[in-house]
Amino acid sequence: MIDWQKRFIHQLKWTEKLRNYLYEKSSFNLKRNVLDIGCGTGEILKEIRSKYKMELFGVDIDEKRIDIARNNLKKNHIKGNLYNLDFLNNKFEDKKFDAVVTNCFFLWIKDLNKTFSEIHRILKKGGTFLIFAEPDYGGFIEHPNTNLKNALFSNLIKEGADPEVGRKLTQYFPKKFKIIEYFCTSVPWISSKNKIELLKELDFFKSILDKQEWDYRKMKMSIELNNYFIYIPVFSFYLEVLK
Repeated sequence: MIDWQKRFIHQLKWTEKLRNYLYEKSSFNLKRNVLDIGCGTGEILKEIRSKYKMELFGVDIDEKRIDIARNNLKKNHIKGNLYNLDFLNNKFEDKKFDAVVTNCFFLWIKDLNKTFSEIHRILKKGGTFLIFAEPDYGGFIEHPNTNLKNALFSNLIKEGADPEVGRKLTQYFPKKFKIIEYFCTSVPWISSKNKIELLKELDFFKSILDKQEWDYRKMKMSIELNNYFIYIPVFSFYLEVLK
């Protein structure tokens, strides 16, 4: 069974420098409250509280992850307002938040237009919206080909995700948000430099993918022989509310 808290901690390390830059760039030190949508096990809220004295809010549709998040914050003596709910059915008042953050959230969202409208509604005028990381598996590059892209596509679609959501986000910004900065932060992983990370990802893929759709042995051998390459674009945005 996957330990999702450890998995999220592992994933967040990849974009830690970017998040720190965005916190500073968007003046998080001046904000009074923040909402993390799709807060999972509470790692980003914990990170924010370690840096800033803000009132913390988090929502997630997964009850088990909210329970983990509550325990995570409590263990670290952090007060947070956590809710197990579907964000599209939230009861937050208009213009409640100084900042909203998301991380790998839109990947799982069906009604993007309504979601962006809700985020716009609950943010104050000039409020900050940080999209830390949204992957786009349509831009996936792998060598040698182990059919990993198709296997990941199939798995994500089966789980209800949109593997190509990253490229679609900007169409929802006009009239709601001003783009301050945007990034495509991924760098290629090559086995001669990233062998340990690649072997960890190999084990993760093995735990979630159908072995008949993907050549595990070929990928493992390529990593061990230092001739494996993988790239997945990840998009990030610093936005401000237009009113």
